[in-house]
Amino acid sequence: MTYDNLTRDAKGTVKSIYAKFNWSFTPEYERILDAFIKADTEKRENLRNAKTNKSENLHDYSPENYGLTPQELSQGVYADYVKLHNLSPPLK
Repeated sequence: MTYDNLTRDAKGTVKSIYAKFNWSFTPEYERILDAFIKADTEKRENLRNAKTNKSENLHDYSPENYGLTPQELSQGVYADYVKLHNLSPPLK
């Protein structure tokens, strides 16, 4: 699972994680998860609406924010993870 999976289909990703570990995905938990996703979606929408530049992302996940370089992601210790999840390292 990757973060992209979670952002594209939060509920489906959580369900697949539960299935992978043989955990019970109960109707009660599903209601809790639905409420969280709804509240989080509204919160993110409010943040987007408050921004002056609507085309900007809410977050910046550049390698430099984490003390990494794009080269480390494509050739260093993280290269296997990038390849495993078929990710494109940033080209900054």
